[in-house]
Amino acid sequence: GSLFFPEFIANRFFCFAFVFTVCSSGDYWRQKRHLLTPAFHFDILREYARMMPEHIETFVRKLEQHADTGRPVDIFPYITLLTLDVITECAMGLRLHAQLRPDQPYVQAVSY
Repeated sequence: GSLFFPEFIANRFFCFAFVFTVCSSGDYWRQKRHLLTPAFHFDILREYARMMPEHIETFVRKLEQHADTGRPVDIFPYITLLTLDVITECAMGLRLHAQLRPDQPYVQAVSY
C-alpha cells in the first residue's frame, strides 16, 4: 500500500507535533504535555510492549546469521532497522517491516 494515505499523513503530523512539543518550554510545553500525557498511560505502554517481541525476534534472527562467523559485526544498521520497526508501529500504527525489507523507499529515505 501507499505510504501517503491520509491516516499516515495524520500520524506523521502527530509525530512532528510530539517532537516539537518535547523540544519546547514554558507555558506552551505545559499545555501540550498535558494533552500528550494520556498517550503514555500504562495501558497504552502495555500495548506497545506487546508489539515489540516480533520485531526483536526478527532482529535476533538477523544477528544469528553472523554468530558462527568468528568475525565482528557492525550492529548499528540492525539496531537502526529494529528501532524504525518499533517506532513506526508504536507511534504511527504502521507495520513497516524495515528489517525484512530495508530496500523500501521510506526506509531508504530515513536511513543514513
